[in-house]
Amino acid sequence: MKPNRLRLLLAMGLFLSWISYLGFLVAHTTRGTDGKPVRLSHPQFLTSELDLILEVTDQENIVLTRVTEVLYSSLKDKTPKVGDSLTINNLELPGNLVNEKKSWLVPLRTTDSGKSFEIMPVPSSPGFSGRTLKIYPALDGVLRQYKLLPKP
Repeated sequence: MKPNRLRLLLAMGLFLSWISYLGFLVAHTTRGTDGKPVRLSHPQFLTSELDLILEVTDQENIVLTRVTEVLYSSLKDKTPKVGDSLTINNLELPGNLVNEKKSWLVPLRTTDSGKSFEIMPVPSSPGFSGRTLKIYPALDGVLRQYKLLPKP
């Protein structure tokens, strides 16, 4: 076989391998309820004091939260227990999910010495100066991403 044909076959093989790999990544991406990919903000979880899975319900414009699982806590004796109701000062559900009863992965920090909490904003970093608040649906893929995060 001529060297040009070998190079062409090699290039085609590499191209098909690359396209197959991209298809694999697309098929295994965790998607939220809106169909967009869900990626955790590592700095947000690295600076949080408390990572919880909360069941959030909205009844008559009052947002109720109940702890389903405690994933990480640096609060020692002030850590909320499973089943406790929490007061979260800056919790706002996305508009299309207000009436749904869902579980959310929420990074929190304490205010009022452990009596109430607020969502940990994404800290500023080079090229990003916003103080964005993010909560994440507690899907299997999201929890797998969380377990890969290093915590102190």
